[in-house]
Amino acid sequence: MRNGLYLFYGLIVFYLFGGFSLSAPVWADSAWQAYEQGRFEHAIRAWELRLPSASGEEKIQLHSRLAAAQQALGKHRHVFLQLDQAIKYAEQYGDPTQQALIFSQFSDAWLTIGDQEAALAYAQQAVTLAESLNDPAILAHALNSLGNVWLAHDALEEGLACYQRAAALVANGDDLSLFFKIALNHLFALIAQEEITAILPFSQQLATQLLQQPHTQHTASFLLTYSQHLQKLLTFPDLSISDKQQLLNQLYQAAIKAHELAQELQQPRLLALSYQQHALLAEQSRQFSNALDYARQTIFYANQSNSLELLYQAYWQMGRIQRELGEVDEAIKLYQMSADILQPIQELLETGQRIVQGHFNEVVRPVYYELADLFLHKASKATQEEDKQHWLKQARSSIEQAKLAELRNYFQDDCVSTAERDYPELDQLVEHTAVIYPITLADRLVLLVSAGEGIKVFTVSATQQAVEEQLLLLRTGLQTRPNKRYLYPAQQLYDWLIQPLQSYLKKRQVDTLVFVPDGLLRTVPMATLFDGQQFLIEQYALAITPGLTLTEPQQIDWHNAQFLLAGLSEAVQNYPPLPSVPKELQRIAEVTQRATILLDKNFSLENLQGQLRATEFTAIHLATHGEFSADPQQTYLLNYHDKITIDRLQTVIGLGSFRQQPIELLTLSACQTAVGDDKAALGLAGVAVKAGARSAMATLWFVDDEATALAMTQFYQTLLNASGISKAKALQQVQMQLLRHPRYQHPAYWGPFLLTGNWL
Repeated sequence: MRNGLYLFYGLIVFYLFGGFSLSAPVWADSAWQAYEQGRFEHAIRAWELRLPSASGEEKIQLHSRLAAAQQALGKHRHVFLQLDQAIKYAEQYGDPTQQALIFSQFSDAWLTIGDQEAALAYAQQAVTLAESLNDPAILAHALNSLGNVWLAHDALEEGLACYQRAAALVANGDDLSLFFKIALNHLFALIAQEEITAILPFSQQLATQLLQQPHTQHTASFLLTYSQHLQKLLTFPDLSISDKQQLLNQLYQAAIKAHELAQELQQPRLLALSYQQHALLAEQSRQFSNALDYARQTIFYANQSNSLELLYQAYWQMGRIQRELGEVDEAIKLYQMSADILQPIQELLETGQRIVQGHFNEVVRPVYYELADLFLHKASKATQEEDKQHWLKQARSSIEQAKLAELRNYFQDDCVSTAERDYPELDQLVEHTAVIYPITLADRLVLLVSAGEGIKVFTVSATQQAVEEQLLLLRTGLQTRPNKRYLYPAQQLYDWLIQPLQSYLKKRQVDTLVFVPDGLLRTVPMATLFDGQQFLIEQYALAITPGLTLTEPQQIDWHNAQFLLAGLSEAVQNYPPLPSVPKELQRIAEVTQRATILLDKNFSLENLQGQLRATEFTAIHLATHGEFSADPQQTYLLNYHDKITIDRLQTVIGLGSFRQQPIELLTLSACQTAVGDDKAALGLAGVAVKAGARSAMATLWFVDDEATALAMTQFYQTLLNASGISKAKALQQVQMQLLRHPRYQHPAYWGPFLLTGNWL
């Protein structure tokens, strides 16, 4: 239930953070009215038709409004194209007022897609420019944008200060729309700060003001947002009974009034939003019959307004209710309808639509995981093995869709859709290999394991919270040398993830485990799990894959393989030197015999591209600093002069005009992700997919320079000299050698090496 409330709440807050408040010119009356009514595509068509004949100053406002309409539709790439045009005309005609407003729009746009640094820079530009103008409304608008950015940075005091200053500037003005946007954001900040004593009087005053406003679309939207804020506030555990009752009264007053206005105005999207809120309130109070009725109304009006994000939420909510009522089959149908609508939403990525990273776990993941839980329930009740296998495959497929959706959302393009193939099931392709698919649910851990004879299911009584706590402890302990704080969580996780499977794995003579990890499971190396006597790497060769449909196991003939080796040994761009890199590259070149080396100044993007055009390399080895972040725009590899982003890496080494076959192996030998940052680890796991490589090897954290050089040299030597050995087993031998080395036996040295994708 909480997920649904958070979703509804979060989306509307972002919508109201943005926008603009200047009055519409006469020529735009019909288009402006369409925009106000939520008919954004109609407004876009009207404004685009006006553009060719518009004057220069009109073009500024047209591009600004087109950006706002595109942002409301979630098409963020189009937003920036329109804003680029708007700021160009504003600068050309010397209009600082419009420039300040466009800077604020830029800030809102960057914030919506999660780039807080860019959002802050534009908001500060907007405030600086607005302060030079004698226009309180423009300055208030800029301060409101800056306050939003500070809130995204968790700088609550700074955000509150911006809202207070902005509110004072427009308190006696005519722009009530801007005033209420600021006031609602102010309330949101107070709730984030959990200042109950300040919230209650402020909330009461705001309710009184809103209920007295004219019957307009703005008033209805503000009332809905206000009541959503109170829904969030009511989740606070330390509210007194009297305070809770007071807030409930305010919430219902606002929700009922908003619904009355929506019915009066007969605007489909507004009606869908209103019915959705009533459905959520009814679900919260377990009035399931009423909640289902309201959800059906939401579906009707969401269809009328083509609001897909409201439509999938409504089906999701109805599925949750039917599950609560014990109607499993009906719940499955509704969840599948919700998931079917989510698919095209995800596939709109090429047009720029994006679900903000911080909300993915709230707005997408639960649909697939709750559906998988229902499939697992059906499997547990099945009396025939054929039926059981059907439901287990459905459960795994549902989680697979969540993983693919998350990768698409992270990388913000269709690379995953392009890479996805209808491969045969991995466990049917390779002997002595088991695929382990962990599913962390709120109340238990489910392990789907397959090794050539269907899927076996193992259920462990470990909550998601308990598993994640141990994962964080393990990752922190592994990077704290030289103590052994990692041992307890390593053994606990072994008991949960491996011990229940051991008899099955031994019976199948499994020697290689392929994990399909999720969430925080991506942030720790499975190699370091410990049974009390041995680490997991001492028992099995290991690999991971971000998704079953993204990996095609294929034995590689390394005979005549061509290697491109590039690296940095010098200190550049404020990064420390890597003095062992020349030795690492030279040793690998001697082992491989067919290698081209680009070192230090020769390691430029231009030289890299030139070499790749000239030669069809089998493998690329990059010995350089790499940072993997939750934001893919902040994920990069260093070359001598600048940084190579993941998008640029895809352009350089991916399939294209000068590459007919994918790179077989991409090795990144000095990468790191932050502790507990599962999105950064997702980027590391997905780098092979993004770059168009069959497999990738990298490290979860920076490893000792000499240990890395030793490991990399030994890896290639083993891979090329041991006939028929898989990459997973070659890496296993390397990790075992480091483990037995007196200097490198701590898992901080040998643990973080990860092999992703084709492990053969």
